[in-house]
Amino acid sequence: METRITSRDNERVRRIGRLLDDASARAQSGCFVAESAKLCADIAAVLPPLEVYYTESALRKNPALAALGGEHYLLAEHVAEKLARTRTTQGVWAVFDTPPAAAQNLSGRRILALDGVQDPGNLGAVLRSAAAFGWQGVLLGPGCADAYGIKALRAAMSSTVKLPVACTDDLAEALRQLRSRGYTCFAARLEESEELPAAAQDAPLVLVVGSEGQGIRPEVAAVCDVSVRIPIAPAMESLNAAVAASVLMWHYR
Repeated sequence: METRITSRDNERVRRIGRLLDDASARAQSGCFVAESAKLCADIAAVLPPLEVYYTESALRKNPALAALGGEHYLLAEHVAEKLARTRTTQGVWAVFDTPPAAAQNLSGRRILALDGVQDPGNLGAVLRSAAAFGWQGVLLGPGCADAYGIKALRAAMSSTVKLPVACTDDLAEALRQLRSRGYTCFAARLEESEELPAAAQDAPLVLVVGSEGQGIRPEVAAVCDVSVRIPIAPAMESLNAAVAASVLMWHYR
């Protein structure tokens, strides 16, 4: 049975708005919000929702929403408009616990590390590629967008909860720790780099990718074992960060 919410000033509505818009609110609460019927359902298949919010019209179009776990709330249309973060909202939101992940707990033969990738669309696209190519974890350094922000979630689809995503305030030190555990660190950069050198298939590898504007910071690159680059036409300076990361992840999968 759904609880009806008819006021735009309802405390739950205000809380959902904060979780949608404020990374610090997400960090403090340990929760994030997904929007749209498909994204909520896809994430719910991996991670049980705490709360599900929808309008009557959304429920008629997507009756399977009623079967999702958690507490259910029926929103009046004018309340849903307040929560909409897209031009054509589907009138569906769900709250989830943020999966715990720590840099020291990342494992597996292929880990991606991002240094200062600020654009949430790029970050989401990278996470989607990482999951698609079978990488086992993603490490986000300082300056990266929030993986659980609404724009990054939308770009990643449900990939954000399909592999561990950890954050670190000191990416160089986190890479040193991974190297001490036997990982080889490959830095995607132009300086002193090789064109896609081979990597041992079974040996653990960390691929480090930086932002389009700044690239990998020198102190992070200095920790890496080898620098690699993708050969492109001479007239082009670089690739989009998400495209470059995807090409490299496919190559070193």
